[in-house]
Amino acid sequence: MTDEEKDPLANEKEITKKFLDVYEKIKKEAPSTKSKKELEEYFIENKEPSISIQAFSKSLSNQVVKKIYESSPMVLKQLNNGIEDMRMELEYGNSSTIEQLLIDDIIIEFFQMRNMQIILTSFMTTKGTANKNIRFADQMVSSAQRRFYKSIQTLTRLRKTGINLQINIATEGGKQVNIKK
Repeated sequence: MTDEEKDPLANEKEITKKFLDVYEKIKKEAPSTKSKKELEEYFIENKEPSISIQAFSKSLSNQVVKKIYESSPMVLKQLNNGIEDMRMELEYGNSSTIEQLLIDDIIIEFFQMRNMQIILTSFMTTKGTANKNIRFADQMVSSAQRRFYKSIQTLTRLRKTGINLQINIATEGGKQVNIKK
């Protein structure tokens, strides 16, 4: 049995991994000409098959969790199992593309919110921490909570209404990518 027969998304995962490798090297605020060129070459080289938006989003959510908990490999393995359980509970596999993107947002926001709560707790229990640092961490927790709850509310509303959603992403040259439920 070939790798592709074992995992039909293996090629897509490899393409997504290559993209993330190139993308992570870029300084987001001031990308270098070399970085832009590498990214452009990547897109030219990998025109077909394209990265599915779902695979890309899922990969990004997994990367966020990995970055937050990279110092705890045992915890990371258990968290990844929990993430897959959460995706199953939210019917990720049977969801539309937009719902899958929202589920990935929920996962990302959940872990970012928890991470900020850990930081806030650390600040509050450390003697000598400046009040402005505690207030800032508290604001970050509140902000993360709002994003988390907003993602949940959006997914709930979308599923309640059952409307068909279409997202059009126009690219340079007039090509268009349609995502439709």
